[in-house]
Amino acid sequence: MRSQPKSPRFGQLIIGPPGSGKSTYCRALRAYLRAAGRQCSIVNLDPASEEPINPSILQEENGDDSEDLETTYFDVDVRELVRVDDVAEEHGLGPNGAMIFAMQELELNSAWLKDRIEALPIDDYVLFDCPGQIELYTHLTVMPHLVQLLTNRRGLDIRLTALNLTDCSVLASEGGNNFISAALSSLAVMLHVELPHLNVLTKCDTLSQFGNQLKPKSALVERQDKLVRTDTAAFIMFDGYASSSGSLCELIDDYGEVKFIPLSVDDKESISNLLAHADKANGYAFSRTDPQLCAVEVDEGHDEYSDYYQQRYVNTAAYKDNEEGVDVTAPMEDSIPHCGYCGSSGANMRCTRCQRIVYCDHRCQRLDWKRHKAEDCIKD
Repeated sequence: MRSQPKSPRFGQLIIGPPGSGKSTYCRALRAYLRAAGRQCSIVNLDPASEEPINPSILQEENGDDSEDLETTYFDVDVRELVRVDDVAEEHGLGPNGAMIFAMQELELNSAWLKDRIEALPIDDYVLFDCPGQIELYTHLTVMPHLVQLLTNRRGLDIRLTALNLTDCSVLASEGGNNFISAALSSLAVMLHVELPHLNVLTKCDTLSQFGNQLKPKSALVERQDKLVRTDTAAFIMFDGYASSSGSLCELIDDYGEVKFIPLSVDDKESISNLLAHADKANGYAFSRTDPQLCAVEVDEGHDEYSDYYQQRYVNTAAYKDNEEGVDVTAPMEDSIPHCGYCGSSGANMRCTRCQRIVYCDHRCQRLDWKRHKAEDCIKD
C-alpha cells in the first residue's frame, strides 16, 4: 500500500555579500511572520557567523526559560558541526580558505544537516542564512549541492525562493560601477543556483543619506523595461570605460533576469511586499494554507513601490507633508476625501502617478491598482 506523500515545507534561501543584512533580514522576517500568525525557523549555514551559539542550551543550564528575541536566534546552527575559526587555527588557513574548507565539511556531513532540519516543525517557514562569499555559488559545487539536498522531492522537499541581498549604497557609486558589478554578481548567482530568485536592495531607509549621488529611480526596483540604461554620460569615469560599461549593461539586459526589489526591515509595508513576491515564487501562496496569511495581491508590472521609496526615503520633505495630510502638488477636491478602494473617509494618501485618487494606505492602493490603472490613472 502506497504511503501518503508528506506535505512540503516552504522557505527562503538568503544569500548576498557580507554586510548586506542577511541575518538582520532573517530576524525581522521571523518577527513579522510570528505577528502574522505564521511560525518560522532560521537555519544558519554560515560557519563564520558572529551571532551567539546555542543560546537555548545556555538558558537551560541557567534555568532560564524566557525567550530573548535578540539572542535566541538560530534553530539549526552549522557551527555545532564546524566553525571557521577552528578550521583556520587547525589547518593554518586564511579566512576564505577556511570558509571553503568548512563548507566542504558541511557538504560531506549533509546527513547531519538533514536530520536537524527534519526535526523542525513541519509547518514552519524555514529561512536559510547563508555565507556571503560569492565563489561558493559560482565557482564551487558546495552551495548548488546543498540546494539539491534541501529541494529534493524524495528528501526534505523544501520549496525555496533564493533572495540575493545587496546593499543599496551601490546606487550611489561613482560612475555606477558598483551597481553594474552588483547586477553582474546577481546574474551569475541566478545562473548557478537553480531556484526562483528575487534580487533585493537592502537598507533603503538610508537612501536619503546619498542625496544627488543616487541613480534614477528606474534602476531601484523591479520593472518590465530595461533595468540599466546605457547612457554613456552616466558611466564615464574615463573615456575608455564608456564602451565597456555600456557592453556590460547590454549583457545584463539581454538576459532580462536581474530586477531589484527595495527593502527596509523597519518598514512593515516593505517586508510585506517582499514576502508576497517570495510566497508566490516558492508556491506558499498557492498551497493549502490559510489565504489570509498570504499577501498575494502583487502586480509586478507597475512601479508603485518605486514611487513609495522615492517619496519616503529620497524626497523625505514631500513624504512628511503627505503623512501630515498636506499635498503639495494638487488641490484637495473634497474637504473629507474618501478612499478610492474601500470608501473610508479621511483618506490622505494620493496616487503618486495621477495625484487624483486618494487611499487609506498602500494596501488599498495596491489592491485597487489594476482597476485604477486601466480606467482612470492618467499621468499628467
